[in-house]
Amino acid sequence: MKPGTELPPHLQLMERPIHPWRWGVSAGLGQGLLGAAVATVPDAWPSPYTLDLAAVGLPDLPSAAWVLSFSLIAGAIGWQLGRRQRQHQLGGERMVRRLFEVIDLLPDSAAVRDAQGRYVLWNRAAEQRYGLRAAHAYGHRPQELFPPAFVAALAAIEQRAIETHESVEERVDVPAVYGRPTSRAWVRMSPIYYSSEPKRLRGIVSVVTDITEQEQRDAAARAEHAKLEMALEASHAGIWSVDVETSSARYDLAYARLLHWEGDLETFHQEFDFRKRLHPEDRDTILAAEAASMKGGLPFAHDYRILCMDGKYRAFSARGRPLVDADGRMRFIGIVIEATA
Repeated sequence: MKPGTELPPHLQLMERPIHPWRWGVSAGLGQGLLGAAVATVPDAWPSPYTLDLAAVGLPDLPSAAWVLSFSLIAGAIGWQLGRRQRQHQLGGERMVRRLFEVIDLLPDSAAVRDAQGRYVLWNRAAEQRYGLRAAHAYGHRPQELFPPAFVAALAAIEQRAIETHESVEERVDVPAVYGRPTSRAWVRMSPIYYSSEPKRLRGIVSVVTDITEQEQRDAAARAEHAKLEMALEASHAGIWSVDVETSSARYDLAYARLLHWEGDLETFHQEFDFRKRLHPEDRDTILAAEAASMKGGLPFAHDYRILCMDGKYRAFSARGRPLVDADGRMRFIGIVIEATA
């Protein structure tokens, strides 16, 4: 749905349009009929048409004139009330339109179905993802558009969302449809209820996030990580990492084993302090080189002695460099190997 276009005709989010002139005509006619009835049967009840108007300073006009006057006044009041109601209705319609335009611009595939399960919104990302245009999806149910297995998976997520009255997210296999290949995705469904009737379902919003490429990248990263671990294990090297902002350090288990630690890794982090365990003759030189490397973004390559966890000093060779991680944080990362047997 492109901005500025009409909402789908079957999308019954709004009531019938309010026309101020109809309110005015209805009020005027109602007042006119009432006035005519009173004027026709003047003894039935007291009314402005049977009172002594001269006594209160009003002109003594024929009954028809008073009927017409009151009808015009009632019509004007009715028109004004109708106009206000229409403005309120148009404001709500504009809000719905803006909401749908925002959904239409989402990078993830998004769709909205009404209480009968028919698609009433199908954004551009959904068109690209499924190869199905919005005009073909509108008014149809999932079982009319997708294979049974995929429909069953969607129905299960939807049922859980309705039962819990909360959004439900689950990973599903998206089949090859309309010329698009199979993929993996997170499907998130959120039920919408009427504000006046919290238990009455109004529709379902579903957002599909394609994670095919992400899973492929994760698999490739795991393979590379496995290769790195094997290489480090073969070279008897340990990995260290320092958060430049907080100065907190993390080490892998191979690093702890190099320092003759036999316990678990978390306890090692609690017990080990790199700066305090540096040999006194090496401490100032190594800490100055480390600070210069982090400040200037330069590689770090130094040998030093460190007090291992068994109480003995041993020589190590360390290599590292500052890097920016995926979260935008500066980290000082490197490896260390024992320099003496």
